[in-house]
Amino acid sequence: MKKPTLLLIIFSAITAVCASGQQPVEYPGAVAQFPESRNYYLTEDSYEKVKAFYINKYGAPDHESNKDETKRSATFFYEKTIFEPRGIHLSEKQGNSRSVVHVFSELKGLIVREILTQVRYDEIEEKYRHLQDYYYVRGEDETIYKKYHKILGAGGTEALSTEETMTKAQELIMAGKIEEGKALLESMRDGMTASMEHAGSEKAIDSWMDCLKELDAAKYPVQIRIDR
Repeated sequence: MKKPTLLLIIFSAITAVCASGQQPVEYPGAVAQFPESRNYYLTEDSYEKVKAFYINKYGAPDHESNKDETKRSATFFYEKTIFEPRGIHLSEKQGNSRSVVHVFSELKGLIVREILTQVRYDEIEEKYRHLQDYYYVRGEDETIYKKYHKILGAGGTEALSTEETMTKAQELIMAGKIEEGKALLESMRDGMTASMEHAGSEKAIDSWMDCLKELDAAKYPVQIRIDR
């Protein structure tokens, strides 16, 4: 058999397999972890519930790991191919949210500044540290963190856009609107002072606690990855 003919037969076989491929069963109510991807999904349902759903569809998992009772994983093969079988992979609390880590870094900074006690920090850590293992829709945890960091970061000095305000004030003064320019600068000064006072007080602890609560509300315990 000539080589071009053989290649054509192989290509036709691959095309036929792909065309007749099964469609994976998507978990009801799961949300896309990455808006542009059809491979990664998140759900608020428990690992046990998601696993039971796929057992009902495909039978027992082809692979499963239960080494850690709170970080389990399972794979269900739903289609054999000429290469590797396509599967649906479940993962429980195996995320890595850097935003949660950043929040605790900020709280440690409050200990150094003697605003937060070590005892209180340990209480907060015990209650919320687990959030770093959860999954978030892409960028959502970072957006929540940045919202609070803008108010509290660098001792509160990042709360205002000083460069933009200074430019605007200079434009007003150059245009002869001296009083308006001075008022804008004074407003910036007062706002920065208030932000620095807030960031340097026990109110900062409450604000970072609010950040952790928002992260808690946005978390997902289970990720579903689908080979397509």
